[in-house]
Amino acid sequence: MTDVRTKKPNFAYEKKFPQRGVGDAGGVATVKLLLSDSPEEVITRAWGLTVPLYKLRMALARDTQLPPTILQISYGGSVVNDNTTLQDLYVTANSTVQLMASSLQPLQYPLKLKAPVAGRITTPDVITVVVMKGSLVREVVVEVEWMTGSKPWLGGFQHKSSGLHYHNAATQTQHHPRPRGSQVSRGTQTSAWQPLGTQTSADAQSQTSFLHPLVIDPNATLITPREYIPADTYNIQKIVIVQCCVRRWLAQRRYLAQQSKAMEHSDAGKVQDDSLTQISRSDQATATHEPKKAGGGQMMSDLYNRLESWRRQQVIKINSEMTGNEKRKALVALLEKETELLRQLENHRALRSARRRGQAIENFLQEVSRAQVWGVGGFGGGVEVETPDTGPVRMLASLAQELMTESDVTSRTNQFNMLSHTIQVFKPSRGDPASMARMMEEVVTLSMRGVFLLSRGTPDQRLRGLRKRLHTLIINYLHQVQGRVSPVVRARCLRAAGAKPVLIAAKSS
Repeated sequence: MTDVRTKKPNFAYEKKFPQRGVGDAGGVATVKLLLSDSPEEVITRAWGLTVPLYKLRMALARDTQLPPTILQISYGGSVVNDNTTLQDLYVTANSTVQLMASSLQPLQYPLKLKAPVAGRITTPDVITVVVMKGSLVREVVVEVEWMTGSKPWLGGFQHKSSGLHYHNAATQTQHHPRPRGSQVSRGTQTSAWQPLGTQTSADAQSQTSFLHPLVIDPNATLITPREYIPADTYNIQKIVIVQCCVRRWLAQRRYLAQQSKAMEHSDAGKVQDDSLTQISRSDQATATHEPKKAGGGQMMSDLYNRLESWRRQQVIKINSEMTGNEKRKALVALLEKETELLRQLENHRALRSARRRGQAIENFLQEVSRAQVWGVGGFGGGVEVETPDTGPVRMLASLAQELMTESDVTSRTNQFNMLSHTIQVFKPSRGDPASMARMMEEVVTLSMRGVFLLSRGTPDQRLRGLRKRLHTLIINYLHQVQGRVSPVVRARCLRAAGAKPVLIAAKSS
């Protein structure tokens, strides 16, 4: 929408804010400035008769955004000077004069106005208004400006559907719907019968089977409609029943065949049962009564060697005593029994490894939780000294043991918070590697993750992997801390037998 703002003929307003290019003396004339590169565009201004025309050239440069040095103004085919005025061109007051504006470099700087937003020229129009005040008559030059941008927001209305804001309510008014054309339908045919008292909830009595559609049955029976089942569905159901019977018969035959094969297999392998049972019991007794020691690899190798020797003896025995199909079945039974014994040995080795690892971790945590032993100069034995690292290391060791036990949500949350706080307080020393800092950051991140998951209602059983990861990180961290050089501890004087022994740093336990 284009806004036209017209200056009212207020004398006080004109004295306080004079128009642009209008002088105080000599009168005013209307100047129509034609552009050489675009003759259809005309700039109309009110200009004082005594104002130099170089100011008009400067105003034109601002409107066209061109350098003022390449613009020139001509009148009657001749170029006018900068200091020339309209009075020098013999222009009278309240008259209209036409000037031509051109560019000295039309290829590089074409003289054109910027494209307007609303489709109008971005220059004002000038009209002359005759104002009567009492017995005095005065002509006032009024400048009409065409706005190119959007109007300022002064309040308006918001569209109910789209949420857009408008400056007036005309665009908000909902249009009246167009009347639909005549249409023949079921509703138009039966609309005349709607107000009758004979109408019921049954639609046109389509539920009846023996009465006329227009006759109302006092005891009408309503039939609930069901899904339509085609004949193909019944055929598919019969096919499924036949298939079930056939497959049941085939399954029974297969079961009887497998049962007979199992009986033959058990009879063929009955000869090796005694020896297999004996070697199995021997292996179990050896695994149970053998002392648990760190170098237990020799015992496992003995078990594997005994199993291999037993297998060779059984193969030699089968080859010498059996032939044909009976020999093949005996070898198959021997292979299955050997596989089962190997599986038991692997499980036993994994169990022993896990037990040894758990015992080693427990011993390590107990060892790092102890205070350091410092030798006393001049006396035998030593003194336990707690360095600044003793407290945090002891706390981390206890938390590592508690993380692998079952606990409730409150206790587990406290453990995660205590672990994060201890790691943040227990900062690495200057000589520690960068891996310790990364390990500390990972422990803090996983602890905060555990607290967040517990606050979201995640059960503790689902955090088993996270707790195992934290346990491993704490063990690795304590391994690196154990090799750290103890900080300098101020020497203390211990009175023992009247002497003043000096504490000497010894190897930490």
